[in-house]
Amino acid sequence: MSYTIEFIKSMFPDSLTAAIVIILTVLVFWMYKELRNNFLESSKSNQQRIDKALEAYSDLEFEIYKYSNERSDLFTVTEKMSKASSLMTYDLLKQYIKFKETTDEALKKDLLLKFHKEVENEIYRLKFMQTDSVTFKTDKDGSVNNFV
Repeated sequence: MSYTIEFIKSMFPDSLTAAIVIILTVLVFWMYKELRNNFLESSKSNQQRIDKALEAYSDLEFEIYKYSNERSDLFTVTEKMSKASSLMTYDLLKQYIKFKETTDEALKKDLLLKFHKEVENEIYRLKFMQTDSVTFKTDKDGSVNNFV
């Protein structure tokens, strides 16, 4: 930083102009640092929310899959739906409420199948948005590709 100040002083013989340039330079660097930190924190927060939603939707999707293969009961599926409801999109939430309020068993199974497809699509959408994936694939030539 002292080299920068000496460089500015040599460029501006007038001390007032040099002081203004130094203050503006420090201000620009400080603003850049703050904006960068805010951007990084925001990105980190978004990724944490995506990771949390992926976890909740994956648990829910698997529970619906277990139910469709008669390995789980409807109460457990509804409980998983309830836990994931805070992370659901508006459309998924409307489908969940409609499912929960339905008393007809045949219609309930139909709604659950449609809901299952929508949850799968949401998992794909969130996985596409996830920037820090841990899934790697090795090509035949030995190179590693990262899939997001």
